[in-house]
Amino acid sequence: MSTPTPTTSAADWLAAADPDPRRAKQWLGHAGVALLPSGVRWDAIRIEPPLAEHVIASGITGPVISAPDACYALVPVGTPWDPVPGTEALRDTAYVAVPAPDRVCGPGVYDIYWAQPPDGAGRLVDPGRLAEVIAAQRGGVRR
Repeated sequence: MSTPTPTTSAADWLAAADPDPRRAKQWLGHAGVALLPSGVRWDAIRIEPPLAEHVIASGITGPVISAPDACYALVPVGTPWDPVPGTEALRDTAYVAVPAPDRVCGPGVYDIYWAQPPDGAGRLVDPGRLAEVIAAQRGGVRR
């Protein structure tokens, strides 16, 4: 038996967020994107431009999706998030278009790709670090 590649492991991890992981993995493999629910494996912080470009350029670690209208940082479920203009916490009532783990540059399906792909081990963006990056860009000081 061969060891799964990081891409396969990441696809399994992403698909596990869906009530039907097999179907989600098929979508990731065939269409290159799946619509997955927040609040299961992760919550997502939606970040609009120009903050999105700054977050992506910051080199923040953890999975970050780049899309035409925003970027989406995947953070731990239940992360408290102070509403900051240009950001929105997406929780268990939201779905996020998630690219296949190997889509690491655009354009892709619907111009959605990973600015920072998932590693398959479940590592997420540190919400405190994300807040610091956003505060620095906005010229504010994080408390």
